[in-house]
Amino acid sequence: MRLRDLDGKRVLVWGLGREGRAAMGLLTDSTWCRPASVETFDDGPREHGGTLAVAREVPEGLLDGVDVVVKSPGVSRYRSELRAFSAQGGVITGLTALVIAERGGRRVVGVTGTKGKSTTASLIAHLVAAAGESVELAGNIGRPAVEVLSTPQSWVVLECSSYQCADIENAPGCSPEIGVFTSIYEEHLDWHGSYERYVADKVRLFAQCDTTLVNAMQPELVRVTDGSLGPVAGRRLISDDHAGGDGVLVDLQGVNLQGVHNRRNTNLAVHAASHVMGIVHPRFEAALATFRPLEHRLHVLGYWGGLTVVDDVLATAPEAVLAALDVFADRPVTVLLGGYDRAIDYRDFAATLVARTGVGAGVGAGVGAGVGAGVRVIAMGPAGVRIADEMERAGGVRPVTVATLADAVDAVDAVDAVDAVDVVDAVGHPDSAGRGVLLLSPGATSYGEFADYRERSARFRSLLLQRGMTLAG
Repeated sequence: MRLRDLDGKRVLVWGLGREGRAAMGLLTDSTWCRPASVETFDDGPREHGGTLAVAREVPEGLLDGVDVVVKSPGVSRYRSELRAFSAQGGVITGLTALVIAERGGRRVVGVTGTKGKSTTASLIAHLVAAAGESVELAGNIGRPAVEVLSTPQSWVVLECSSYQCADIENAPGCSPEIGVFTSIYEEHLDWHGSYERYVADKVRLFAQCDTTLVNAMQPELVRVTDGSLGPVAGRRLISDDHAGGDGVLVDLQGVNLQGVHNRRNTNLAVHAASHVMGIVHPRFEAALATFRPLEHRLHVLGYWGGLTVVDDVLATAPEAVLAALDVFADRPVTVLLGGYDRAIDYRDFAATLVARTGVGAGVGAGVGAGVGAGVRVIAMGPAGVRIADEMERAGGVRPVTVATLADAVDAVDAVDAVDAVDVVDAVGHPDSAGRGVLLLSPGATSYGEFADYRERSARFRSLLLQRGMTLAG
C-alpha cells in the first residue's frame, strides 16, 4: 500500500507513541495523501506524574466504518479486534511498511533480527557515509521512517522490529532493495502468539528483496530462511569463518565492538555496505575503527567500589545475556536479570547459567549467588522469579530474587566484590576500579516497572550515581 492508496479512505491511527504521532503528521499532510478522515485511538499505558497509567479499554464499535488501520508497532495485529477487522476486509498497516512501499523499496536497506539489528543498521549507515554516499538511518532505532520520505535520492537504512516486519506486504516494491537478517531467538511471544508466527513475521521483510544477507553462523537462522516460513528473495548466507566471497571482506579487528556476535554483525554490515556501493570500498576498513558503540549495549557507565558498571539494558533475550557474559568470561560478574514476563521458555537459559560454572545445589551461596564463583545472579521482577525457579530445577542454587531494579542494586555488594587493582577492562578502557563487573543485562523487557528501556537505563544510572559511582570517560 502506497500513501495515495489512502486517498478517500477512512483511516484510524491506533497508538500515539513516537511512530503514531509521526503517522498522524504524514496522514494529515495533503502533499502525500488525502484520506476522507483520520481518527486516532491510544490504548497504551502512558506516564503521568512519574507513574504509568492503566491502559484504556477498547471501546465497542471503534472500527465501525474504518477502511484502514495504521497501527503503532506496539499494537499487535493479532489482537481479537484487529483479527475481526481484517477478516471483514479491513486493511492493517504501519508507518514503516508505508514508507518502504512509497519508495518502491528502492535505495532501502532493511535490517532485522532478534538481536544485533541496531548495531548492524548503524554500522551500515556509518560505512556508506564514510564511502561518500548520502545515507539516512531511521526506523526502530528511534527516528520515525517518515522522516526519510523527503530524501528519495539518499540511501536509507531502516532498523525493523518484528512488529514492523509483520506489516510488510508480499508485493512488488513493498520490500527493501537489500535485506539483512542478523539473528533469531525466542522473543515477543506475547505480541506474536507463538515462536513460529514471530519468525514468519520477521521473514515478511524479505519477500521481495533483490538481495537478502543472512548470518550463516546461526543454524536456526539458516533453517528459518529456507523458504518454508515465507519467501526470502535473493538469500545469501554470510559467514565469518573464511575470507572473500560470502565470507570476511575486510579486516574486522579494528572495530571497537566486543564479542563474537558483534564480529558477525560487523561482517554483515560490510557486506550490506558493499552492495550499496557496488564494491568493497577502500574506506571501509578505516571507518570501522571510528565507529562508536551504541548506548545500552555493553556500555561502560562508570566504576563503583570494585566494579566496572555496564549498561546492557537492550539485552532482552536470554541469548544476548549469554553473549554479554562471554565478553566478561575472565572476570567476576554480578548480573541483574529479569523484568516483564513475556512467557519465554527460560529452561535452556537457566540450565546454561548453571552448567557453565558447574555449581549445583548444596554449594554455599552468598549475596546473589547461584551460578558460581565467576558469576552471581540477582533476579528481579516476574521474569526474574521464573529464571530463579528454572535455575533451581536445573540443579543450581536459587539466586536472590527481588521486586525492583532499586532492590537489585541494593543487593549488590560493590566494595567486597573484588580487590581494586589496575587493569584494562574487557571493553578496552584502563581503570583502577577492579576486575569485577556489575552488568545490567536483563534478558527481559522493562514493561511493568518502566515505560521503556530508556527509562530503565536512566534509573540504573541514577541509582549507581546516588551510591557513589564515578562516571567513565
